[in-house]
Amino acid sequence: MLVWGPNDRYEGEWKNFTKHGKGVDRFPNGDMYDGDFKDGLPDGKGVYIWDNKAIYTGDFWAGMKHGSGHWRENKEDPESTYYEGEYKYDRRCGKGKFFWKNGDRYQGDFADDDQHGFGTMVWKTNGITYEGYWEHGIQMGWGKVTYQNGEVKEGFFMSEKIMTKAQFEQLRSNDSFNIENANKIQELVQKHKLDNKNTLTATRKGPNLTSASKKDYNTGLKSGSVSIANFPNTSLKKDKKH
Repeated sequence: MLVWGPNDRYEGEWKNFTKHGKGVDRFPNGDMYDGDFKDGLPDGKGVYIWDNKAIYTGDFWAGMKHGSGHWRENKEDPESTYYEGEYKYDRRCGKGKFFWKNGDRYQGDFADDDQHGFGTMVWKTNGITYEGYWEHGIQMGWGKVTYQNGEVKEGFFMSEKIMTKAQFEQLRSNDSFNIENANKIQELVQKHKLDNKNTLTATRKGPNLTSASKKDYNTGLKSGSVSIANFPNTSLKKDKKH
């Protein structure tokens, strides 16, 4: 054991005077790491516990979360917010699942700690489901929204809004437009009629259910007036504990 102070010590294996192998490292700020070391850094399998009770269990590389792992906001609260999936260079990247304590959940692609790629977001409090493409935490690209009453809208999203027919035609004429999204949208245009507002929508509706939750997540989602342009905030970068 090597002790630097009351809450700053390492107990474990060494190699050439460097932490290497199995060990437990306790830090003066209250954090603790228990697992594999290589050349003085967490590397391999391990568990990192922050002083605020957040916990990560999984793969490490060169001192960073890298590979597959599970992070939970509070190790003492089994209902707390958590993430399970892939990491790259200390950030959520690849396939994963993120569950909020309030019951909201996202499953799909991640990059740079945020929803990025294709994924499905479910807001438990208002019954809205979005399935489609994301860009840095924002609905961007082809997507489908299902409301609590069974209504479905689908089309091409730009900054969380379904594009109008005129906007879509203008974007489609742009040489830099993504061909994959263009093909998907063309299929939707052929499958569904444009409504009176020139918005790409489906017309399927289910039975009448209760209105959306009164909780607005600070983005304008109000009970009884759900707008497809106002999704609850799902950005993950504000969570600094992981």
